[in-house]
Amino acid sequence: MDDKHKLVVDYEPTNVNDRKALFNHAMNAKEACGVKKISVLADKGYHNAEQIDSCANEGITAYVSPQDAARGSDIPTPEYYGEKFIYNKRNDNYTCP
Repeated sequence: MDDKHKLVVDYEPTNVNDRKALFNHAMNAKEACGVKKISVLADKGYHNAEQIDSCANEGITAYVSPQDAARGSDIPTPEYYGEKFIYNKRNDNYTCP
């Protein structure tokens, strides 16, 4: 959506997982708007580090909610759940618990 005029800039109906669709849609939106830099907002279904990195390399700032942490047997202890990591805004990094 264009935030100024509230118009849909790009869409594609699909029946497949969208985890690898962010970059393509962001590039389509950037080209449709005719700008060099753009910010995009997507829900957590689009969260994919490779896609976000590709966006950053093309002047696209992607705001994507992270996926919920898995709570299965593959995570050793609750101390390492994602919400336990501490973000340091000044240094733009996270501290592992």
